[in-house]
Amino acid sequence: NAYGSKAHILNLGIYTLSLLPLSYLIVNLRSSATLNSTANGTHVNLGSTALDKVQYLKLPINENPRDGFLQNHTQSYFLTVCMFLVLALNLYAIGKEVMQIVQQRSNYFRDIANGLDWATAISSIMFVVPLLLNSDGTWHWQAGAYAVFVSWFNFLLYLQRFEHFGIYVVMFGEIMRTLFSIIMLFFFLMLAFGLSFYALMIGQIGLAVGDIAEVQKNATLKRIAMQIDLHTGLEEKLPYWFMKRVDQPKVTEYPNRKCKTKANLLYLFLGLDEKREVHTRLNTNSHQLTPVEYELQKQKYRLKEMGSVLEKQHNLLKLIIQKMEITSEAEDHDGPDPFRGGVGRQRLNRKSKWLPLVKAMKAGCNVNTHC
Repeated sequence: NAYGSKAHILNLGIYTLSLLPLSYLIVNLRSSATLNSTANGTHVNLGSTALDKVQYLKLPINENPRDGFLQNHTQSYFLTVCMFLVLALNLYAIGKEVMQIVQQRSNYFRDIANGLDWATAISSIMFVVPLLLNSDGTWHWQAGAYAVFVSWFNFLLYLQRFEHFGIYVVMFGEIMRTLFSIIMLFFFLMLAFGLSFYALMIGQIGLAVGDIAEVQKNATLKRIAMQIDLHTGLEEKLPYWFMKRVDQPKVTEYPNRKCKTKANLLYLFLGLDEKREVHTRLNTNSHQLTPVEYELQKQKYRLKEMGSVLEKQHNLLKLIIQKMEITSEAEDHDGPDPFRGGVGRQRLNRKSKWLPLVKAMKAGCNVNTHC
């Protein structure tokens, strides 16, 4: 109470003298654009009006141009005063921080507020100096955005030292620390689960994409089946004379005509897919298929593949028979029939199916004995 509060108030007042002009510059200063036309196009160069370089603005019709000139002239000098004030106070802040480093040594770097003071001073100087030199470019505006953000955030830390506001600032700091700790904890948990599921799902198209497409197809087929059941039950409940009048043996679609309002409302309530499906069936250049047509085409391709596989196996068996010199029963048997009657012939025909295989096995055994 003797001198601490007065020192803190003085320190806060000096910091406020730097913070308020910086905020005024950010809010009121506007960048000027110049267009340069070249062979490759038009380039826009952004700059700012500084010092006594007055920029004439658009004035209302009934306003005196001399008043507008004096207003712009005064505003330009006030902006220049704000720039010099921000520059001087931030240089003073840098000198103060250097003195604190000399006094506190290693303890200086343990306080986060000192780092914020350095960030505020350096970014403010990087914003103000290009404005005073009237340099082109936009990088100093980025530095100004960072400077005004860090400055107001650092202002909270200055309020921490006072009795009435300090408790809330300390509570805010503790809450932020707890929040960041929880975020880090849940971040690692989400990273662990995410990477594990990512490793499990690599290459599993059937689990990720294929099932979704299959469920969508089944849902479409189920919707069509439900519509058929609904219309079938409705036809059974309605009288025959009414169905005979309402029934339409054919539907004519005019793709180049616009639908009426009633038809649009009907399509809106009943679904737009039926209208699109009719257009795709009538359009010969369309390659979109209905789910039933897609399933039929898939079964057709499967039957073709099975036929080609059977044909390849048949040709392979022919080649095996030719290589092993297997002959049919008619060529080997020259004597009379061992049995008379149709029953004996049927039994012989039944047994004759295994003769080529038995002969092939015997030939294989003979080859093995000779070897």
